[in-house]
Amino acid sequence: MIYLDTSCLLKLMLEEPESEAVRMAVARESEVIVSALTELETAVQLRAGRLAGEYRERRYRAYVGRLNVFRDTDPFRFDRWLARCFRRRCARIARRAGSTAERSIGFTSRPWRNWDCGAS
Repeated sequence: MIYLDTSCLLKLMLEEPESEAVRMAVARESEVIVSALTELETAVQLRAGRLAGEYRERRYRAYVGRLNVFRDTDPFRFDRWLARCFRRRCARIARRAGSTAERSIGFTSRPWRNWDCGAS
């Protein structure tokens, strides 16, 4: 099993440095996990590329179509767990924070695998 982050998912769709390495890594796995957050970030990056003029609307739609095809293709599994975990973690931090300024916390300081993602 392997988890793809946004940069890896984009490498499967766009020809970028190390795209071939990502394709080979995915080909070796029986299960490829893609979180809802990764899916969202990928969609945003594709749209940003379109708006920046990196490709035209037709190619943009093809990329979005490819993203949707991944959803129904083995070995990909689009998982909502990490998104739920992230939202719960954010809610807990916001509840503990006393002011708006205290709410901007670097989430990368603590890996997601150590988060308690049970019900709030």
